[in-house]
Amino acid sequence: MFQLPYEEPLTLGFRFKQEIIGVRVEGEFSVELMYRLVSTWFFLLLKEILLGKPLKYAPFSKTKIRMNPKRLMCAPDRSYELENSFIQEALSKAIPLMLARMQVLPWRTLIEATISVVLDMEENEIIIIEGSRAEIWNAHAEALTNKLLKEMRIKTANRTRHWNKAMRRKALKLFDDTMRILRELKRTYFGSRSRQIRRKNPNLKSWKEAKAEYPQLRAILDRLPGYSPRELATTHVGNCLGSASNSYTYQQIKIARAERRRNEKSPGPSSKHYRIIEHSVDAIAKKWDAEHRNLMSPKTLN
Repeated sequence: MFQLPYEEPLTLGFRFKQEIIGVRVEGEFSVELMYRLVSTWFFLLLKEILLGKPLKYAPFSKTKIRMNPKRLMCAPDRSYELENSFIQEALSKAIPLMLARMQVLPWRTLIEATISVVLDMEENEIIIIEGSRAEIWNAHAEALTNKLLKEMRIKTANRTRHWNKAMRRKALKLFDDTMRILRELKRTYFGSRSRQIRRKNPNLKSWKEAKAEYPQLRAILDRLPGYSPRELATTHVGNCLGSASNSYTYQQIKIARAERRRNEKSPGPSSKHYRIIEHSVDAIAKKWDAEHRNLMSPKTLN
């Protein structure tokens, strides 16, 4: 995998050789088209879910999916940013996975050719196959399935866990941003020096006016006088991300802090190819974000 010498990293080149079987492949991945396609699929899927319509697309057609009401408690921009990060991470993993599968496809095809030769020999009475001929194809299909599952375990565009590194990273950012707001409001309106602050600032907004500036926090601001900013910020993160409990949410935030410290000390062992892919996907995400900033807000989709 390599970056093509274009002005923008919208296309990545690739090449691989398998000389023992005479295969040489070169081509390009259009990261922009892939990103637009995945984003469009996601937009259509989210729209159907928001409207409460049954999903007709495999593999979701037999699954009941509905919006978490807590999502609407989070600011639309914040929700969009989180959802868009999932697309970025999935595509960053999908591109090298496509290349890996392309490289094994010729070998799998030649194995099938070998099976065909064996079956032709049996039909022409050169050899005798004891038992069912179908067992050969079944064994081949089982081997392919096991191989695919192994690939998906090693590096996959699919995730089955609710919390992952990307979600913890977003949770930590949301927590830090919320804490900054809550600490300032607590200090100004309910802290030990709040009266002094109001005397020195006669034009200071009333508490009601201050609350109105943060509609995404309306579910927690009324509790600010009697609770610590940390407790309320944790509650807000849990409401936005659908966490099971405050204690579990804060546990994930602490894990995210530790992950951030490790990354700051020594960047992860990503390969050069993977860093190129991440850079390209990030560039497309920023471009897509600038063009479609409001596409995924609940107001637009309803």
